[in-house]
Amino acid sequence: MNYSNVVQTSEEYKKLCDEISNNKLFHAYLVKTEDSNYAESFCACVAAKLLNTDVSKIYAKTHPDVTIIGENGKISVENINDVVANLYVRPYSADKKVYIFYNADNMNEQSQNKLLKSLEEPPKDVIFLFSCKSTKTILQTVLSRMSVIELSNIPDDKIINLLTESGTSDDVAQIVTSVCAGNSTLASKLTNQKFIDEYNLIFDLLINLRGSRDCLTYASKIDPKQVDLTEFIDTYMIIVRDVMVYISGAQKLVKNKHHMRSIENIANQFTLTACNNILAECLQLKEDLYYNTNKVAVIDRLILKTAEEKARCKK
Repeated sequence: MNYSNVVQTSEEYKKLCDEISNNKLFHAYLVKTEDSNYAESFCACVAAKLLNTDVSKIYAKTHPDVTIIGENGKISVENINDVVANLYVRPYSADKKVYIFYNADNMNEQSQNKLLKSLEEPPKDVIFLFSCKSTKTILQTVLSRMSVIELSNIPDDKIINLLTESGTSDDVAQIVTSVCAGNSTLASKLTNQKFIDEYNLIFDLLINLRGSRDCLTYASKIDPKQVDLTEFIDTYMIIVRDVMVYISGAQKLVKNKHHMRSIENIANQFTLTACNNILAECLQLKEDLYYNTNKVAVIDRLILKTAEEKARCKK
């Protein structure tokens, strides 16, 4: 997907461009976001701006003054040793060298400590760009020597454009965008028929689940070996949240607008309290999954809870 327009119109990129123009550039930046594809594209666009070159050269790894590390999710001590050994070599074609570290939160403590000296006293012509999903594993001594950029979520309309421009149908793009919470990497991952089938099954279940007999029928449709249950529950929660929004009269805030009739149908069968109880159960089930609870039991409990709450709403 071509992120250039998304990056260049972001407030974070504009602010960084101002720092470059005003000669207030920091020597190390940490780009933080759960959206790994966006983070990589952001770093690539920044590197292109710093070196006054086309971003395609960064993506193609053909610019001699850009070193990219961690694309496979791993940053080894050997990688850091190579960086340190070549740090003071002058740039080949630009006035700067850029080192891009993707997945910086995967660096172990030894690797971070080896890099620390270079972050404390870097050559004037070197800029470090790091990306991470979380700063929890990054040493405070390392973190304190970086300027942290927290990327905002990509707006839904721009994610839809990214997907459709890459060949995804408009219907699928709208569905996955409604559940990805501004994360284009997740949206791209979900553009497959398996997820769409699961998504439609959730709506079917919430609308047509009637009682205990139906629980067995729907449970049989969810294969714990094939379904990412955490992802499934997250999607379940987003749809139930839309139902709550609809019941509250804030229809404009519904994410799944392309399924508004279905949302209305479900809203007519549940109360806010029932929806809230289902969400609480979902959160508990996600915690249970973290501790390796039996997946079949998790599916059964989710469906049974939904049936129980629907039954209470009829009384």
